[in-house]
Amino acid sequence: MTTIDLITAAGPSSDGFLNELAGSIHEQHVPAGWSVRWLVICDGPDAAANAARARLADELGAHRTWSNHDRYWAGASRNRALAHSDAEWIQAVDADDVLCPGAVVAWVREARTQSTWCSFRAVDWYPVDGRTPEFPSPFSPGPITAGEWLRHYERTGRHPVHPLAILWPRALLLRVGGWAAAPSAEDAAVAFLGTSLCDGWAADDVVIRYRKHPAQDTHGGRDRPVESVADDARLLAVRRAQLWLHEGA
Repeated sequence: MTTIDLITAAGPSSDGFLNELAGSIHEQHVPAGWSVRWLVICDGPDAAANAARARLADELGAHRTWSNHDRYWAGASRNRALAHSDAEWIQAVDADDVLCPGAVVAWVREARTQSTWCSFRAVDWYPVDGRTPEFPSPFSPGPITAGEWLRHYERTGRHPVHPLAILWPRALLLRVGGWAAAPSAEDAAVAFLGTSLCDGWAADDVVIRYRKHPAQDTHGGRDRPVESVADDARLLAVRRAQLWLHEGA
């Protein structure tokens, strides 16, 4: 049995969304010979609220839950689950997002033929008016050379694919040290590093609807008080990735 672990860091604003995420996971078709486990880390400054959120996740069918005693933020929280995972493949899923129909089938299709990271597509999702604009990508389906992701970012200031929409081999995530332990940009940092360490693969399937709403942790852009820390996490990851690419030249 080959396993994909879905890792979710559930922060203080996630209580109203976990049920919808759980429903989108339970509705997935899982091909024979594969299993999908949902690992939930409940994160926030209130330990009692985290414990209550963990009980909710248990009721919603999480395979395993953890409850933080303080706010660790998404990167450090996901790393707690990664430390205990023995799955072959890892996919991060935010607590306020949902999986698109057919997401697991798409992951399995690519994972059966690839042994490296694989990027998929996500759409921004505005539930108030139902808009789902696509996150544009310059990648055509097929191979991606190591460092191409970083070079695109350096040219344009944008990621070529939503950095959350990457299916990772667990071994590669461990090699890059997991997600950045920062209050934001944890997905950006691991994307720079993992996609620079080895070649990857692009698929055209839309697998995640990325909910846009005022309560999300990343809402507020440059005015967020934690944005300077996020910038530093990106910069550190970019410099590490550049070093690896130079050494491999």
